[in-house]
Parts: sequence; structure tokens; C-alpha cells
Amino acid sequence: MSSTWRSRGLIAVLTAALLTVPMAASAAPSDETAKRIAELELQIATLAANRDSTFMAAAIANEEFLRAQETLDRLAGETENARDAAADAREQVEDARFGLGEVAQQAYQGSNPLESVAPYVSDADDFARTLHTSAYIGQIGQQRDATLSEFRALELVADTLETAAENAYAAEQDATADLEAKAEAASETAAQANIALLTSQDQRENLIVQLAQERQVEVEAERARQEQLDREREERNAIAAPAIPAPDTTEAPPTQAPATATPTQSPEPSQPTPTPAPAPTPTPTPTPTPTPTPTPTPTPTPTPTPTPAPTPTPSEPKYTVSPASGTYYAINTLNIRKGPGTGYASVGTLARHDTVKVTGKANGWFRIGTDRWVSGTYLSAGTPPKETTPDPPPTTTPPVNSSAVETAIAFAMKQVGKQYVLGGTGPNVWDCSGLTQASYRQAGISLNRSSSAQYSNGTKVPLAQAKRGDLLFWSRNGAQSGIYHVAIYLGNGQKVHAGSPSIGIKADAVYYSNIMPYVVRLG
Repeated sequence: MSSTWRSRGLIAVLTAALLTVPMAASAAPSDETAKRIAELELQIATLAANRDSTFMAAAIANEEFLRAQETLDRLAGETENARDAAADAREQVEDARFGLGEVAQQAYQGSNPLESVAPYVSDADDFARTLHTSAYIGQIGQQRDATLSEFRALELVADTLETAAENAYAAEQDATADLEAKAEAASETAAQANIALLTSQDQRENLIVQLAQERQVEVEAERARQEQLDREREERNAIAAPAIPAPDTTEAPPTQAPATATPTQSPEPSQPTPTPAPAPTPTPTPTPTPTPTPTPTPTPTPTPTPTPAPTPTPSEPKYTVSPASGTYYAINTLNIRKGPGTGYASVGTLARHDTVKVTGKANGWFRIGTDRWVSGTYLSAGTPPKETTPDPPPTTTPPVNSSAVETAIAFAMKQVGKQYVLGGTGPNVWDCSGLTQASYRQAGISLNRSSSAQYSNGTKVPLAQAKRGDLLFWSRNGAQSGIYHVAIYLGNGQKVHAGSPSIGIKADAVYYSNIMPYVVRLG
């Protein structure tokens, strides 16, 4: 089901619920007034649904960026290993080349068979002079043959490993380009989400003021009423939890839960064992008829491809620069552009934690210097935090216990109220998987970086058996490939998570739309 239809369904449910909420004590509204109130309520519900849909798109874009970063890190390691192996193999080739030269130089007599050795000897000129000034060199024998065979084998291995290293580097370059594209997409989507947030906040406030006037109540009372409606919507989602569908059959079966986990609800239905079809009766294989050799077709002369006309460069959009100043640092690697938007050419990059001076802003982008721009989504005010070297992991992984869970939860709860930033890994800004990763790091448990990769950590347990400290996941397609959000379960239907730029780091009720049917247990 597309996000558009989900939004429409949510709006319909919200509309029905809103119309059943009792009004605050006031004069009975006329039919016309009641109609205007219902229309305003629907507009507020629509704003909430559209805002949630926009932020889900931003979270998905950020998740794809993190996956691309993980792929690049893996390929960079493979490239380094391939180059090291190729260098070692080439060193062995040179050692064998030296030994091959010694075998030829030590021979007193020789003949033409030695000419096969000459191309592999480093100083071919000296060797040629030896052939001309000495008597014919006799047969070197088995020692020469063995040395030459070993050299050829080593050279073949070195050539193969060098080719593998070149291929690994090419894959790394492709991954780098993919990462840059994903970073741009995440930055653009996040900027759109921020604009949607600011717009929806203004529109919501205006609608609340209009509602207060129509219902003849104070604005603060109407604002409190709308917040209550939001909480009731979350409660209705919680009530719908038992209706979660069965897991996608493409998912790997969950790892058996630890012995300490006692199911509190009925287990999920088992899959019936399919009855195997009867084996077909073998058909005798006919004797094949020889196929006549086809007459080769002459290769046609290729027609030269005309050179296409150059594509005209589109005109760059206009923008207005607003005043802004201060020191900022990059949260992640990002592109430097000639203007405030991804439509402008890239002229460089900022590395993570690079510091810049901001001289203006436009369209959610910050100007650095006089004519260079970077996305404000991945900049944070101030100076970057000091990098701390994590303690080395223990040689043996101790069994995870409740104290580890409480340590992780305590850290996450201390972050409540801080800012949500796509790609944030602390200490003052976080995204969802950055928060869960850092929280469990405090307990000595290592998690992958992206939320979809964190679904592979720990033990999968049915959602109905979720316990305090389990990781909850949300997916756009019900499978691991579509995961875009992760949170830590607190128990009693509550969670702590890095929600969105509008929510920040917050402890609130679990919402069950798009939730995965399994949680990951780490403790």
C-alpha cells in the first residue's frame, strides 16, 4: 500500500474520531458553525498526516545514505586487502626473477633453450653479452626448468591479484559516487521535511486560532484539546497492535528466543509442510542428431555514431540571501556547491567535523565565504565534539543481562529533549539508529550503524513478546529491506527514540503503523 493511501486512510480515521470528541463547554454551535469546525478539524488532521508522510520519506532517504556509507566502508577495506595481497605477490615475483638470473649466470655452458629465460632476467643486455662471449651454454637441466616454472606461476598469481585489486578499487569508486548521490538525496529530502514542518506548524496554529473563535473558547484551551486528540490517536494505534500481519515470507526465520523469554501470547501459526509431488517417469533420451556447421556470416562494417549536440545548461534559479553568521561544523561529509541547492554544481566537499564560518543563508542552505554554499541540514552550530577512542572490545562477549539493558536505556533517556538531525551520532544531535547504537555502546554491546542493519543484531522475538530494552523497527514494506526507523522499547507501550526534527529525542507511546512483526532482543 502506498504512503498516499495510508495517509488517506489515516485522515479518514482521524476525521471520524475528531467528530466524536466532545466539545468544550460553550454555546451550542449553529449548523454552519459546526460545518466550519469540522472542516478546520479535517485540515489539522490532514496536516498531521502529510507531515508524518514527509518525515518518513526523509528517514528512508537517510537510511539509504547510511547503507551506502556501510557499503563504501566495506569496499574500502576490501580494496586495501587486495592491494596488500597483490604487493606481496609482486614481491615474490621479483625474488624469483633474481633467482632465475642467478641460475643462468652460474651456468658455464648453454644452448638455445636458455633463450626462453632471457626475457625474464632483469639485465638482458649483460646476459646477451654473456651468450656471445662464452661458449654455447649447455643444458641447465631440471634446476632451470623448476625455477622457470615457479617464476611463471608466481607471475600469474601476481597478475591475477593486481587485477582483483583494480576491480576492488573500481567498485570502491562506484560506491563513493553512490554515497554522494545518496547524501544529496537525503539532504534534499530533509530540507523539504524541514520546510514542511515549519509550514505545517504555522498552518496548524492559524487553524487552532480559527477553531477557538468558532467554538468560542480560549486559544490555549483549543491548543490543549488538539494535543489531547493527538494522544488519543496514538492510543488508537496502540489498540490496533494485535492486528499486525504475519511476517513477510521473504524474511529469514527468526532466531530462537533465549530460554528466559516466556511467551505471553499464543505462538504464531506454523506453516503447513507441503506434500511433495510424485516423481515423473523418466523419458528415454533420444540419440542426438549432429548439427551441421553453419556458414559464417561476414561481420558488417559498423556505422559511425554521430556526435550528439551538447545539452544546454539550464539557467540557475534566483535566490535571496538572508543575514546569518557564526561558526558551524559538518555532521557528515557533504558537498560544497556554487549556490543554495542541489541544482548547482559541486565545487568540493566538507569532511565530517570540518569547521566553517557562515556568512548568510537562503533556502535552508548556508553560505560560506563569498560564493560557496552547503546544506544547513548537515551543519551544527559551534565546534565539533572531541573524538574519543572507544575502549577495545573484550576478548570474549559476556552474556547480555538486564543491567546492560538498563545502562542503555539510562543513556537514551538522558538524551531526551535534544535535537534530531539526519545522520547525527551525538553528543548533542542524533538520528534514530545513531541513538540506539550509542546507547548500547554504553553497555558494551556493538550495533551496526543503520537501522536496517541493526535488525541483524541480537535475537529476533515476536512483537507480542517484546520486553524492556528490545529494539522496535518500522518498515515501508514489512521486510528488512524497507526498514527506516528504530527505537528502544521501555515497556508498558512506551518507547524512547530520535523521532524527527519536530519531535527530537523523546519518550512516548509506541505507534504501530508500519511496525515490524519482530523485535531484536539484546538483553
